[in-house]
Amino acid sequence: MKLAVFSDIHGNIWGLKEALRLLEGYSFDRMVFLGDIFGYYYRQREVFEELRKLPDLIWLFGNHDQMFLEAMDGRMDEERLISRYGHSYADLGSKGLEDIAAFLRTLSPRAELDAEGTRVLCVHGTPWDPLNGRMYPDNPVKNPESYAAFDIVLQGHTHCRMRRFTDPEGNSSTMGSTEESGGAVHSVSDGRLTGQGEADHPVPCGKSVGQGAVDHSVPPCVVSPESDARPAENQTLIVNPGSVGQPRDGRGYSFAIVDTKERSVSFVPYAIDRRSLYEEIDRYDPDLQKLKAVLERKASDPD
Repeated sequence: MKLAVFSDIHGNIWGLKEALRLLEGYSFDRMVFLGDIFGYYYRQREVFEELRKLPDLIWLFGNHDQMFLEAMDGRMDEERLISRYGHSYADLGSKGLEDIAAFLRTLSPRAELDAEGTRVLCVHGTPWDPLNGRMYPDNPVKNPESYAAFDIVLQGHTHCRMRRFTDPEGNSSTMGSTEESGGAVHSVSDGRLTGQGEADHPVPCGKSVGQGAVDHSVPPCVVSPESDARPAENQTLIVNPGSVGQPRDGRGYSFAIVDTKERSVSFVPYAIDRRSLYEEIDRYDPDLQKLKAVLERKASDPD
């Protein structure tokens, strides 16, 4: 079975639409969305309607979706959310979002899938904390026993592409994918990826471009080094597809095609025209320029 996996849209309708356009050039059996339509950018209604059109979509609940519900219920301070994440959280009660809230309440941050005998776990965060857990490409594998029951674990939340494996004893390896296209602009030829591989470098993802202060609301991450390695029989393949809404590893927007039979992954990076998105940031959040800066990171940026 082949799964088209994407995550962390955060109201960026342009990033989502380009991903869906590119996916028309691929063969796959099911789509998996690892959660988060809320936070940062502004087109949650359009994102919701686009996702509702997708047949048989595995749709998970994200931590920003939880923040949205808590704000709608009066359990989280709206001004605090706006100061950290932008005006997508402003005046939620007057935006006619009750139907989206009702739908999100039916979702879970965790789903299991039997993919023709391959055991697949899908989480927004991590197996030990499906909603809020984070594992970056350079982190040790925490609680490796939580991965042991699965052949593949798909996880989002960090906005950083990752391909690695672990085993029940806790040994782990971090690896990128030589099956991804090079550069920021993706092209499709007969459904296959084209382009040259790109070098991997640490990215100061906790830092706004051109500023010295660390911004902890946009956490740090490091991109994965490349490797041709495949997981052994007793090892779990761990995949983070990156983000189609707000990439944080300096390598562009991306989604992943996961082959569950081969236990392999191809990352598909791409670029979008950011002008319309930037116009909205300038209109709604002119004093929150980190919403632009995070999209302008480059994998070759110095620490």
